[in-house]
Amino acid sequence: MKEFADSVLRRWLEIEYYAVANKTKFISRSVEVNYALVADTVRCLDYMTTMVENCQRNYVITIIALMWEHLDKSKYEIKNFALRILTRIGYPTSAIILDDEYLRSSGKFFRPNSVLDMFTLALEHQRNEVVINEQSFLLTDFQKSIWDAMDTNKVIGISAPTSAGKSFVLLLKTISRLVADQLDIAYIIPTLSLQNQVTEDYHKMFKKLGIDNCRIVNSFIPDTESSGSIVYVLTQEKALSAFLNEGTAFSKKLILVVDEIQNIERIQYPTDLRAKILYDTLVEFRQKNSIEQIIISGPRIDSIDNLGEKIFVDATLELKTLISPVLNLTYSISKVQDDFYLKQYCALIGSAFLQKIGNASYISGYGQKQYTAEYLSFLKEFISNIGDGNQNIVFAPTSKTAKDIAVAISSNIIYSKCSLDDLIKYYEDTISARYAMCATLQSGVAYHHGKLPMHVRRTLEKAIADKKIRDVVCTTTLMQGVNMPAQNVIVRNPHLYTKKSDSSAELSSYEMANLRGRAGRLLKDFVGRTFVLDESSFEGIEEYDQMSLFNMTIPLAQGVQFSERT
Repeated sequence: MKEFADSVLRRWLEIEYYAVANKTKFISRSVEVNYALVADTVRCLDYMTTMVENCQRNYVITIIALMWEHLDKSKYEIKNFALRILTRIGYPTSAIILDDEYLRSSGKFFRPNSVLDMFTLALEHQRNEVVINEQSFLLTDFQKSIWDAMDTNKVIGISAPTSAGKSFVLLLKTISRLVADQLDIAYIIPTLSLQNQVTEDYHKMFKKLGIDNCRIVNSFIPDTESSGSIVYVLTQEKALSAFLNEGTAFSKKLILVVDEIQNIERIQYPTDLRAKILYDTLVEFRQKNSIEQIIISGPRIDSIDNLGEKIFVDATLELKTLISPVLNLTYSISKVQDDFYLKQYCALIGSAFLQKIGNASYISGYGQKQYTAEYLSFLKEFISNIGDGNQNIVFAPTSKTAKDIAVAISSNIIYSKCSLDDLIKYYEDTISARYAMCATLQSGVAYHHGKLPMHVRRTLEKAIADKKIRDVVCTTTLMQGVNMPAQNVIVRNPHLYTKKSDSSAELSSYEMANLRGRAGRLLKDFVGRTFVLDESSFEGIEEYDQMSLFNMTIPLAQGVQFSERT
């Protein structure tokens, strides 16, 4: 069965590869889905999810995602089957993506044709369903384990891929606890962009649940001035400032959530002041008797339970998954002598699939650092080719380069999908009619970096989240936890500079993986793709390894492993 399952996977990946190769106009060839492959896929997935002990869920999600992406659904009716398989492995949230009849307001799927299927789905969903204020929410098995653990454990460490939905379940559970136990929430995040997002998430959920007696604030309110429950969404600097200026800060009963906790590992570098501030902040919280529960969370953190115990001197429950409910594939352009190749990386395959690029004439700037007019012209054409209604994140090394790229790829394009006139007028009135962002927004393009004025950052991030903007050129500011719905991430190289000097830095392998995790989001996309336009630029950089760099964050699987039920 292992060989059969590997064969099914490779056939779907080949179809996906040539679909992308055609869209990018690199290779003119297509591989069609046929009845034999569909029949083999149905047989493989049904066997794996019923006859295999602890089936490899990432394999199942990969196959379902590729099948849903490339199958002619007018010819093959697979909705019932896909819903049943995804629900069977504990990922009903992935099933929501492929059910266009799903009612988000009530959490109800469409009614299957089979009465048996209808009852089976209902029973499977029941074990993953949670209720707050009579509103139902459907969770994955992993999300449900977090929900349940927060009923019984004081300190919990959560490590999961970017798209696993850990922030969403933390949002739900903290609100549930806030309603039931009348306590406060302190939610510590590293960046202003993430602060804006978490604040907005709480506001939206409070409105959805009809909760109007709680406040959400971004700075500390002295206990003598507060009444009712408060959700503090604070950067580590704001939280530490509260401790320094208020002797009784955070003295009310409290749940502490620390998101993107991996940043604390940089405390080993004397120049990283923010890591030191984060550590000092958590030590201050450790001294508070008011803390009812502590949650630390982040992606790709080994032994997060040990980290929790070192910081808070308390036993920490580790909740960890390597499975993403979104399939993330990486494509790269590689050059061997005078020939270019398009590579496809998948975490389930031990080697990249590659073919020679037939139409390499428009590739420009390979192996270079400067963003020349020729390279920007190539980038603009590449983005146009992979567009097709998708949202794209383009990584830029510096704030100036981000603006230059946005201006270049937006020229001579009129974006008519969604009017941004009000946003453009707002920036003209508050900054200048000559503000570069006003021009790029007319083409559905924006740039994002840490030097943006705060009112621009907040309104821009809202427009991106609402899918009003097609292309976002960003620096590292959008890498840490910010939920921006992009189908494609485009990375040229790992450089955080355009001219190298003694102080020049590179994206770490961790940051690169986090950036790739922006492609595809839970409940939004089934497949996310990262495009690396210059694979050679990663060669020779410390800590980068080809396969670990371009695979997703789960360990490399050499084929599909089975342990059949007896």
